[in-house]
Amino acid sequence: NIMGLWIVIDVVLAAFVVLGLIVGLKRGFIRSGESPLRFVGALASAYLLANPVSVGIIEPIVGASLTNQLSEYLKSNCSNPDAELPTIIKLAAQIVNVDLEGKTIEQIIVDIASPTVHVVTVIIVSFILFFISKLLFKLLFKLLDMIFNSTLLVIPNKIVGCVMNALLGAVFAWIAVFVFNFIIHLDFMSEVVWAAEFEGGPIYNFFLNLSPLDLLLGF
Repeated sequence: NIMGLWIVIDVVLAAFVVLGLIVGLKRGFIRSGESPLRFVGALASAYLLANPVSVGIIEPIVGASLTNQLSEYLKSNCSNPDAELPTIIKLAAQIVNVDLEGKTIEQIIVDIASPTVHVVTVIIVSFILFFISKLLFKLLFKLLDMIFNSTLLVIPNKIVGCVMNALLGAVFAWIAVFVFNFIIHLDFMSEVVWAAEFEGGPIYNFFLNLSPLDLLLGF
């Protein structure tokens, strides 16, 4: 029954939005936005702080030691002019954008050791800062959630949470409609009777005719 299919699809699409409202009412804005905001905040913190922390704190402590170890490694493994440079050295040269052709071992050490140590320390510090920032943001959001749920702010917190989660549910519904509409209009689906006759119910057509910008501005 084609009409029954229309109804089922409309119910499923409406359920996306209704479920978003229920989740938003239960969790509120702070808890709903915690995971994506924690990730973005931690990523931004790692990106902004990795280089200053590495240059100002880590490299003065361990930089000289790591540079010396890398230099010793180069001398012991690349002292023979005819020897093939280890892959790790070639990779390091690519990372720090150094051309190794025609250079002596002493030149390679000067050009690669310090820049490579800097890149490695920045990468390590980035990961450390990312996980520390996630932990700190988690504590911050727990504190904010306690504050919002223990004061009059609990009401706007619930309202904004409902709006945000309903919007997210609507976005998922729009994506589902877009994918479904794309599939039923593929060439091989033209011979399927129900796909050829499918027009959709009111909710389906609402999302079908709604652009993402309209969807965002509609809330």
